[in-house]
Amino acid sequence: MKRIFLFLTTLFACLWASAQSTAPEFSTEADPVWYAVKFKTGEHYLSGPNGAKMVTTASASSDNQKFQFIGNIEGFKMKNKAGQWVTFSDSRFAMTATAGSAVELDLVAGSQDGYFEIGRKGESNRMNQFGGTSVGVQLGEWSKGDTNN
Repeated sequence: MKRIFLFLTTLFACLWASAQSTAPEFSTEADPVWYAVKFKTGEHYLSGPNGAKMVTTASASSDNQKFQFIGNIEGFKMKNKAGQWVTFSDSRFAMTATAGSAVELDLVAGSQDGYFEIGRKGESNRMNQFGGTSVGVQLGEWSKGDTNN
């Protein structure tokens, strides 16, 4: 009976864990995996216009809106399909043409099931839709767990 209970408990734990979202696949510049990154609240996507501050958009159809995660869950850089890297300047996430200026990021499980929060490595704040959840909102930082992250 104890073995059956242990087996069922283990089986339930495995099924529950498999139902949770997993982190994105990390890639290299030579072998990219592209993602459209969407906010849970507002359901808008990240966009990284060349050399400009990042904003939210309604769709993810252009190369500015498709990102790869280069590294691993503990530390990575983001690059869009247009060749721009995510950086951080003047309290906002922005894009830069040089990999050396890219900010190192990490992922943590979000407060909403199945989502992750992106943030600068070593910082407690996370990428956040600054000032609302509509299209065209710039991306700043706010406390981990905020629903606009």
